[in-house]
Amino acid sequence: MHRWLEEYSHRITLRPDVFAAIFYSDDDHYAVDNRVSIAENHPGESDRGIEKRLKILFFCDWYEIMIRHILIVAWRNICKYKVSAGIAVVGLAMGLLCFVLCNFCARLFFSIDKVFPNYDRMAEIQIKVGEGGELQDYFAGTPPTLAGDMETAFPGQIECCTAVSYGGQMNVTFERGEKNLWSVCFYTIEVDSNFQKVFSVQLTEGNWRQLFRQKNAVVLSRSAARRIFGKQNPVGKVFHPNKLTRRSERNYTPEELAAIDYVVSGVMEDLPVNASYSLLNRIDALLINDQQGRFAGYVPGEGTGCTTFALLYPGVKKKR
Repeated sequence: MHRWLEEYSHRITLRPDVFAAIFYSDDDHYAVDNRVSIAENHPGESDRGIEKRLKILFFCDWYEIMIRHILIVAWRNICKYKVSAGIAVVGLAMGLLCFVLCNFCARLFFSIDKVFPNYDRMAEIQIKVGEGGELQDYFAGTPPTLAGDMETAFPGQIECCTAVSYGGQMNVTFERGEKNLWSVCFYTIEVDSNFQKVFSVQLTEGNWRQLFRQKNAVVLSRSAARRIFGKQNPVGKVFHPNKLTRRSERNYTPEELAAIDYVVSGVMEDLPVNASYSLLNRIDALLINDQQGRFAGYVPGEGTGCTTFALLYPGVKKKR
């Protein structure tokens, strides 16, 4: 017993008597009492086995006391050097905060569009731009007519294409009763009939086929519908735009704006914020067949205004 006690006491630079004084009980019968207890609980155990079990028990107590000792010393240093301890704690907290934020941003950007069931078959269509007839770099903005052109040009590779307009704020006025009006501002994008097929958007109210037969139809997100109407069913509600900024070629008068009706025709599940068509922006509403939107007012050859996505047939590889 004392031989291996002396050996381990030298490893931690303590004299054997000091080392033993730390871990033995006050009545100096630690080893004897535990040896008797081990022999009673394990009859027939050899002296070597008892010695081994005694070592294990000894070091369990050693680790427990050392951990307690480390915590006590740490607490005393904190109380004694409060300023230094405060700086260290604040620095550690700031470091952990930066790590968490960086990890969150990295996971967010590396998961763009991966939440959609058709992610493996989705491809964003970009065009090359350049000067002097030389193509230099890719550009994400595309004209609304590109979606139809791509379907015609690659019939065996592209199942369908969808055009999604650039997002923007829309300030509108809802009718609540005969004389009660309510102004709301929400973030919208304009979509075509293939949007649901490419991105698998789920409706909780309404029907996709009927939606694309209506003019100026609006699909609210679940959170936007709850925020604006509470527990009421928003389908059938009418609102008027206070200002149209999506078509700069024309300025609408207040009388013209009051005559434009948008009808809430459906409610959808909230769209993810890590979608490439509107990164980090919460989409409150989809505009369908918007007669004052970018799609209806697009003039061929004049700018872009949207992003185009293709749904490839299974087995077709994406290329850049």
